[in-house]
Amino acid sequence: MATPEDVRWNKDLVYNAMWNLLVEMTKWNKDADAGSVRIRNVLLTGLGTGVGEVDAEVCAKQMMLAAKHFVVGVPKDADWDAIRGMAREVMSSRG
Repeated sequence: MATPEDVRWNKDLVYNAMWNLLVEMTKWNKDADAGSVRIRNVLLTGLGTGVGEVDAEVCAKQMMLAAKHFVVGVPKDADWDAIRGMAREVMSSRG
C-alpha cells in the first residue's frame, strides 16, 4: 500500500494482491540461477487488514481463493463463461 488508507471499498484488492505475489514468486523461482536463493516459504499478515480495515475473514477468503485459482490456473482457451465462476467466487467472498 503506497499510502495507508481504508481500502474496504475495493472488492477484490486482497485477491489481486495475493495473485500478484504468487505470480512474482513464481517468476523469481523460474528465473533463479544456480546461485540464487529460491523462495520456498512466505509468511504473510492479512493483506489489507490493519489500516486498510478489510475484515480478517474476508481477507482470508480472498487470499485462499487467489491461491486456489492460481494453482488450478486459467483454462488455456478461456472465455468469459469459463472465467465467470471464478469472478463470482471472488465477489461472493466479500460477504
